[in-house]
Amino acid sequence: MVTSVISSESGEIQSPKQREQQVQDILKSDRVIDALVQVLPNQIDSARFARLAMGSLRRNPKLLQCNPQSFLTTVLQCAALGLEPDTPLGHAYLVPFKTEATLIVGYKGYIDLAYRSGVVTSVSANVVRQGDDFHWEEGSEPYIKHIRKADPQTYNQGRQVYESGRDITHAYAIARLLGGGHVQAVMMKSELDAIRSRSRAAHDGPWVTDPVAMYKKTAVWQLTKYMPMSPQARN
Repeated sequence: MVTSVISSESGEIQSPKQREQQVQDILKSDRVIDALVQVLPNQIDSARFARLAMGSLRRNPKLLQCNPQSFLTTVLQCAALGLEPDTPLGHAYLVPFKTEATLIVGYKGYIDLAYRSGVVTSVSANVVRQGDDFHWEEGSEPYIKHIRKADPQTYNQGRQVYESGRDITHAYAIARLLGGGHVQAVMMKSELDAIRSRSRAAHDGPWVTDPVAMYKKTAVWQLTKYMPMSPQARN
């Protein structure tokens, strides 16, 4: 069992550097690498995945305050889904919650899992802001119409970037299926905030650094209840 990789703690006080070295040694151990090989999809290299997990520790030192076993469990959960943690792709995040590590799947991670099912041709998600022209309908002929209100554009290193200070009112996601048709999910801001408030990581990680992405992710998560997903997601 993977749980035997980490021995019981001695009770000695460790410095952050010692704890980081302890967790890194665990991640580089043959038993953990073998466990990663067993759960990772073939296209993801186990040694590279272990290095990404080590990078998560450096990017978020609060993870070092977590129980090493909970951190390892979270890494293996992420590996079983075939999602790389804490990369610019935004597929998944390893987030500390007191002394426990938590896996948060990003909306792009859920989209990736949907594409792997082989029956989803496209998935999109967006937020609606106050002043946008937004209409939707459920039932036998569901549809979503969203025309975004023009906002002043800002530039980052010469690249045009959309930014808006207008309040978010909804988030939605749409998946188009291989055989035709689509499924959709629309959530109001109050529903989004209620889900955030129930999250153990409501005040840390991507809910703080990337709230718009997390609103989109919540809509995609709602959408997954109605669309096919990859075997990794179902298991």
